Amino acid sequence: MTTKMKKVLCFIFLISSFHLCHGQTLSECNLGPWRLGMTRAQVIAQPEHGPYVPVNATGGGLETFNATLDGKKENVSFVFDDDRVKYLQVFKYEGSDYAGARAAALDVFRIFSSQFGGATVHGVVIDGSQELSAGAFTAFIEKTLGTSVEMGESMKKEQGVVMLMTFDMKPVIQPQYCRLHSQLIYHSRTKIFYVFMFLDEPRGLDRTKASAIEISPL
Repeated sequence: MTTKMKKVLCFIFLISSFHLCHGQTLSECNLGPWRLGMTRAQVIAQPEHGPYVPVNATGGGLETFNATLDGKKENVSFVFDDDRVKYLQVFKYEGSDYAGARAAALDVFRIFSSQFGGATVHGVVIDGSQELSAGAFTAFIEKTLGTSVEMGESMKKEQGVVMLMTFDMKPVIQPQYCRLHSQLIYHSRTKIFYVFMFLDEPRGLDRTKASAIEISPL
C-alpha cells in the first residue's frame, strides 16, 4: 500500500440535486412531478420532461434525460415493481471530470443542508459530530474523491488491482414517506466518477456500502 493511499485511508478513518417541490413538507416525498407508487402511465404523463426511454437493465424501467429539477436538466431513472415506482435514481454526475463530480456532490450537500437539516457521510465523524459543515464536507471531498485518480493509478501499477471508492451521504432528517440516499463514487477501472441520488421506499433496500474502498483484480 502506498503512502498516499495510507494517508487517505487514515483520513477516512479519523473523520470516522434534485429539487423537492417548493413548500413540500418533510412528510411528503416527491421528485419534481413524480413520487413513489406512481404507475408507468402516470410517470410518462409528464411530457415536458420526456421522452422516456425503456431501461432493460432494471427490468422494464424508464429513464429520461430531460427532467428539469432545481432549474437544471437531469437524468432520472424510474424502477417499477408491479407497475408502481419502487424507487427513483437521479444521475447528478457521470464522467471523468473530478470538478464536475465535486460540483454535483456539493449540490446534493446543499440540498440536504437547506431542506433536510444537514448531511452526514457514513463512517465520517468530525469533532464528535456526524453532521458535516460545508467546510468539513468540502475538505472531505478533496481528500478522498480529489485524490482517487492518483490512488487508483498507483494501486493498478504497484498492486495490479482496481479500486471502487464509494461514500454514502444521507440527510440528517429523512422525510416520513421515503428515504433519501446519495452515493459518491469513483471506479479506477473505467476512470469514471458518479454522483447518484436515490429516492427509496422507507423500508426499501439499504444502499449503504460495507466498505468505502473495494479492490478487485485487473
